[in-house]
Amino acid sequence: MIYMDNAASRLGNYNNFNTNSAYATDRQQNLERAREQIAFVLNCSPNEIYFTSGGCESNSWALQRIKTDKKHIITTKIEHKSILNCCKYLEEHGYEVTYLDVEEDGHVHLSDISKNIRPDTFLISIMHVNNEIGCIQPIEEIGKIAHRYGVFFHVDAVQSIGNIDIDVEKCYIDLLSASGHKFAVNNGVGFLYCSERVPLEPLIFGGSQERGIRGGTTNYNPIIRMANALIIKHKNEITREYIRELIKYFREELGKLPYDIRINTPISDETNILSVSFANVDAESLMMFLLDFDILVSAGSACNTDAKSVSHVLKAIKVPDEYINGTIRFSLSEFNTISQINAVVKIIDNYLKYGAK
Repeated sequence: MIYMDNAASRLGNYNNFNTNSAYATDRQQNLERAREQIAFVLNCSPNEIYFTSGGCESNSWALQRIKTDKKHIITTKIEHKSILNCCKYLEEHGYEVTYLDVEEDGHVHLSDISKNIRPDTFLISIMHVNNEIGCIQPIEEIGKIAHRYGVFFHVDAVQSIGNIDIDVEKCYIDLLSASGHKFAVNNGVGFLYCSERVPLEPLIFGGSQERGIRGGTTNYNPIIRMANALIIKHKNEITREYIRELIKYFREELGKLPYDIRINTPISDETNILSVSFANVDAESLMMFLLDFDILVSAGSACNTDAKSVSHVLKAIKVPDEYINGTIRFSLSEFNTISQINAVVKIIDNYLKYGAK
């Protein structure tokens, strides 16, 4: 198998210890050690890390449960559906949301952020690395703007944590969402960083778990594995450089094909994602053709696989009609190789030459 859908879920992908026993105490200490590991990576206090079920819960918590009388949020048109749908819900309940346009490379204009801040703005929520096209937003500059105006700054870092280092203090980040299955091996686990400056209220009510602010039985084993994986990836720059070189090579090899191909991921943004659009090609057909050769890719975000409408991200960056339905997302990890890329490019070449009709 050639697995190139790591942005959907990392390849490879019980216990209730909230009791009064020596066994439970030992596991609680391991849990706190995991919290310390994540805090070390983000440069924050362990008390600012809350374990969740994943990115969607963390995003919903950050947007819905800040205690404030203000009712205005700023975000972009290319955010993950968990953000956009949450914003839609908030709009139905008396909030106002400003959805910023982006450039054709997916980047937001910093001046657009500043000029849309109002006296009742309490939150700016911007995704760090886009889950469809891999563009990277300038979160440090955005954080400075938010800080200057006294507005909380939330970062959806689901696609960047483990691939790009983030210092929450340096970037003036108040809240940050992450999902374990993007860099570790378990679904159903993630975390929310929430600065002690933010008056956050519970989204899920329960017992005393997560210092009484997030109820539910602690997902112990996946949390431990998530923290261990994150600390390892944080220290391994060699792995990151290898993935960057793979993406660069993939881009170059696709560019050699004699077909009408558009690469949507900005060349300046070094992520593990490569969004590629093939003119007048059906992405689903190409994806199934690749699957016949045990090559797993995505026709878009994993969270949109049941949606029939055109990607809101591709619309926002103005991908022309002849390309928009032929978009494939390749996302790599350190387990991919040059020979795998060569094989994939060769199969794509054969499909475009003989099978695209």
